Amino acid sequence: MLELLQRWGQIYVTLLKERHIEAGQKATGKSLSKFGYEATATKLDVFGADNTEYLERGRGQGKFPPVNNIYKWAEARGMFVNIEKEYKKRGIAYIIARSIAEKGTYLFRQGQTYAGMKNPISGVFTQELEDEMMADIMEETTNQIQALITKTYKNYVKSN
Repeated sequence: MLELLQRWGQIYVTLLKERHIEAGQKATGKSLSKFGYEATATKLDVFGADNTEYLERGRGQGKFPPVNNIYKWAEARGMFVNIEKEYKKRGIAYIIARSIAEKGTYLFRQGQTYAGMKNPISGVFTQELEDEMMADIMEETTNQIQALITKTYKNYVKSN
């Protein structure tokens, strides 16, 4: 079962990364690199970066987002191409952060769609994919039960 859950963990992580890129949400690549999974014989956990929820729903108005993170994002997006002075770059990052604090992010204001995509992250977890995974789990479980029954039967026959 562990191998099966590891395979499904890799499938989900691959789909999340593809969808993340397709939605145009790759700037620095840091969030993309944080997608991963942990599998045991009985459980599969798929996870992302701490800011994954903002990639999904955007950020509403209220608290200031970290200006340093906005700076890195703006730099990765090429917003500072013709700006040489560091204080001007920091000023732009601050203005963006203030705008987010006042109005929320574009994604939030657009009703949680990005590049025409509703729910770019959670949209990976479809009922169809869940059904396919459950079918694999049921098949694996059935095979394990059949093997256990066969082994038990053979041991019973040997002992009688």
